[in-house]
Amino acid sequence: MLLTFFLVVIQYICCDKIIIRELSIPLSSYPKHLPPIKLAVISDLHGGGVVHLEQIAKVVERTNELRPDVILFVGDAVDGPRSQLEDLMKPLKFLQSKYGTYFVTGNHEYFYGDAMEWIDLFNNSYGMNVLDNKVVHINNICIVGLNDISSNRSGITNHSFRLEALLECNSNSPIILMHHNPIIADKIVRYTNENNLPLELILSGHTHSGQIYAMTPYTYFLLPYCYGFYQMHDSNAKLLVSAGTFYQGSPLKMPGRSEIWLITIS
Repeated sequence: MLLTFFLVVIQYICCDKIIIRELSIPLSSYPKHLPPIKLAVISDLHGGGVVHLEQIAKVVERTNELRPDVILFVGDAVDGPRSQLEDLMKPLKFLQSKYGTYFVTGNHEYFYGDAMEWIDLFNNSYGMNVLDNKVVHINNICIVGLNDISSNRSGITNHSFRLEALLECNSNSPIILMHHNPIIADKIVRYTNENNLPLELILSGHTHSGQIYAMTPYTYFLLPYCYGFYQMHDSNAKLLVSAGTFYQGSPLKMPGRSEIWLITIS
């Protein structure tokens, strides 16, 4: 009981202590004449419930301090409907970067009413760009955003997970793909191999790296990709699974697992 109490206290104290993790990734097909580009990667804010406005504002402040070229938000922004949480999420309007903020849905966007209400708000009021199975070219990089796989069960017309979006990339552009749930990473790699697409990096979240000590053994043994940086099999592609910037359920998280990634691409 004493050990359990000690671990709970440690996880409570550490849950809001955001770590900036820096990583440099050379892409095999990135044009050498272009300068490196800095990507700030956020995921799993879970605004609402036990994550409040002040915490969202803190994430925005820490992200802007990094002076990124691009901000990539890999899903699970919210834990509630727009009608209840719109004011809480307003700090996201103040994210700043050279080329903008790009967002893909996570499974939690579909848990509370119509996810299109959040997509509309992010696109039209918060200055974010929701990549709803869409691509954007930045510095000759093709950034692809795919809806979460749970979108297939959302009941929203013409809104699902579509790998075919990858075909919109220029054939000579290295591909960075945003998709919330890393469980689909192997399927993505097979598709890009079959279509001879130069996928270089997949960015995901979702797992929270287990979030608390008691869950860590289950996530590492049961999930194909739990946390960190992976080299994908039979591919040049790499996978980054973030532990998320905040947490869900309880305000508890293992030390060093509330994070924002700053990735330098060259």
